[in-house]
Amino acid sequence: NCSPPSFPRRTLAGIPALAHIDSNVFAAENVGLFRSTNQGGSWTFDSLVYGVQCLAVLGDNLIAGSSQMGFHSTDLGASWDTLPLDFLCFTTSGTNLFAAINPGSGTDIIYRSFDSGATWEQAGSPTGPFGAYANDDLVWYLASIGRNLFAGTGTHGVYQSSDEGASWWPSNSGLSDLDITALLTDSTNLFVGTDTAGVFLSVDSGRSWHSVSDGLPYLDISSLAINSGYLFAGINGNGVSWRRPLAEMTAPRSGVQNEATSPPQIQSYPNPFSQ
Repeated sequence: NCSPPSFPRRTLAGIPALAHIDSNVFAAENVGLFRSTNQGGSWTFDSLVYGVQCLAVLGDNLIAGSSQMGFHSTDLGASWDTLPLDFLCFTTSGTNLFAAINPGSGTDIIYRSFDSGATWEQAGSPTGPFGAYANDDLVWYLASIGRNLFAGTGTHGVYQSSDEGASWWPSNSGLSDLDITALLTDSTNLFVGTDTAGVFLSVDSGRSWHSVSDGLPYLDISSLAINSGYLFAGINGNGVSWRRPLAEMTAPRSGVQNEATSPPQIQSYPNPFSQ
């Protein structure tokens, strides 16, 4: 059975992000952050953390990213420190945090934290020095498999880094649409949703991709999730979801060999570590 959580007010802009620390559930909303300690039965509201569009958890650390600044808490949201960054998305790799930000007219859009989100430093830029960034040029999705980081962009496809975000190279072989709308890993395989070409899978850490869109009624993907051995896809504007068994997609394909080629080491520019 499924029942809606009892929010103290009807949200106007939806819930862009959810996170949990033990039994504490956090729901982001435009005017603040909701917290529940009883599985959504009741909620408290914090108006100091506003405009939140993404959440990250690392241990007892909660990081909230908004369109104006970031927030960091070590006490389940009872108090917050502010961070002067416009966060778009997060991922973790081991004990480290990585985030994409909106740089305005800058070019370094990946930041990293080695102290659970308390402080951040510049890493690099997957999309290179394209000048003033339009929304489609930004990194909207981050994921990791081991030490490998992956960034999904609006017009440049997927980029990969193996040096904690300092340098990046494109990982788009086999992708027929570079407008990435979702990015997801199951700790071994990498999935992307696209704007016009459905869902793609990489079983070799982004070196190559192939379509796994069999049965999709539409190809405009808005979200991806994994549960109980299935990949689920949300389809934009159609109110339709789709699922397919993971084992069916990740089984070795007849006559296909994945050659482990070395990626080109394209250095991001400007690179703060070479200055």
